[in-house]
Amino acid sequence: MKLPSSIFCGVAIFVYPIAATKYNEYILAPTHRAVTPPILNAVYGPVENPDALLTDVHNSNGVVFGPNSSITLNFGSRFRHQHRWYSRLQSQWGICPYQCDSASSALYDSPLWFKVPTKGQYTAEKKRQRGGFRYMSIWHNGTGSVTVRDLHVNFTASPEVEDLRDYPGYINSDSEKLNRVWYAGAYTNQLCSMDPAYGNALGIPSTDWYYNATVGHGTSVLIDGAKRDRLVWPGDIAISGPSIFVSTNSLDGIRNGIDSLFALQAPDGRLPWAGTPFTSQDNFPFSFTYHLYTLLDLYYYHLYSGDLAYLQSYWSQYNVVEMWTIAMDGIKNAINEHLWDSTQNLFFDNDINKTKSSLRPQDGNSWAVIAGVVDRERAKYISTSLAGRWVRPYGAPAPEAGATISPFASGFEVQAHFLSGNPERAMELIEFMWADFMLDDPRLTNSSFIEGYSTNGDLHYAPYDNDARVSHAHGWATGPTSALTFFAAGLQLTSAVGKTWLVQPGLGSLRRVTAGFETSMGEFSASWSKD
Repeated sequence: MKLPSSIFCGVAIFVYPIAATKYNEYILAPTHRAVTPPILNAVYGPVENPDALLTDVHNSNGVVFGPNSSITLNFGSRFRHQHRWYSRLQSQWGICPYQCDSASSALYDSPLWFKVPTKGQYTAEKKRQRGGFRYMSIWHNGTGSVTVRDLHVNFTASPEVEDLRDYPGYINSDSEKLNRVWYAGAYTNQLCSMDPAYGNALGIPSTDWYYNATVGHGTSVLIDGAKRDRLVWPGDIAISGPSIFVSTNSLDGIRNGIDSLFALQAPDGRLPWAGTPFTSQDNFPFSFTYHLYTLLDLYYYHLYSGDLAYLQSYWSQYNVVEMWTIAMDGIKNAINEHLWDSTQNLFFDNDINKTKSSLRPQDGNSWAVIAGVVDRERAKYISTSLAGRWVRPYGAPAPEAGATISPFASGFEVQAHFLSGNPERAMELIEFMWADFMLDDPRLTNSSFIEGYSTNGDLHYAPYDNDARVSHAHGWATGPTSALTFFAAGLQLTSAVGKTWLVQPGLGSLRRVTAGFETSMGEFSASWSKD
């Protein structure tokens, strides 16, 4: 076991059987999968007892809908679901009883119709589930009246677990903002774990919409977003995978996602940009970066699970790993020699465009620190320069994506600040970007993290023409969850399942922090405080 050379405050490390869930007051996952709405958001037309379906009311007389009337219900947090009765899903800015603005195209989604000739229970088919949502409208478009006495949503996320609130991982500190961000990240990743038979939101019709693409095998698979794309993307797993490990430790979805990527590997060794059906034998989009993310995902899975047999099952497909290991030092030296810009203390994106206005990417500079490309002095320079570009009150910009704030790239920046010896800077970014804006802005969910947005605070993500396409529950935005455990509490694995480990906290301005997670060896816990 490995300890830092100096310890500046108290620490306790234990490996022991798992106890009851700690700090469960922060957990956002529902107690039961049958979820009812707590809030009535709007009423249109002649409606009697409009609040009768609410959790705390539940009047047995039901809601009585007159001709051409509707109600809109607010579930308070973002959910994944299978409808029971008729529903309509949208953001609060586009609420309408008969259409939805959340399609992945520029079109509106049409209603999901239920013909109700007799009394009874009506349940949507599983393929009609719509991923993450907060608002549901029920609309009676006929004459006469219809009474609805009960309504609930089947929470379909994380189908591999029985108890959605059974978190073996935890954190608590004197910063409530950091606490909330950690648990919102854990919940976001639960929303992004789904039954593999109901994937792919791309190219679905605006009428008669459905999810029915098989994107993996097993009970659960980790996808990018609860509503869209509902596909396996290796870059997303590089962030969401570690954050799942430190919170729910539900690793099956990670493994099944990795399997779906290796199943598409090209004969020349290239790994796909994304999983099926985005990628196929006839359509093989390739990204060097995402190829490497798949390899990183496999490393993380072995580190957290200790499943050596699984790692060995893919080992023959690493047929040129030795060549790249030998080349690594040369690549590191070339990056420092040819790409470093001493005027801005950042790396250029490439060695062709190196002018005053050329791109100095957020992700590339963050990874230079994470991957150990730079020495400690340059790491500090990069941290300072990245922080100097922050756009308050919104976050850290990703100029490689235009006028964009990317929680994905910013998750790597958070790691870079910690690793460069600037924990205060890392936590400051988490507090104002993830807590103050991404949780507390009234346009957002207060429970899950958005895919991306503009540097001016608009909920516009530069790669998309349609703002409603942006995912509001995206696993690649959950980087602070693992970063706070690994770097603030300082609790890290240095070999599979923690046979060796490192304790190296970065409290910054925190007065106290305690954190823990589980491996097959038991629970690892660290607790720090300072006067």
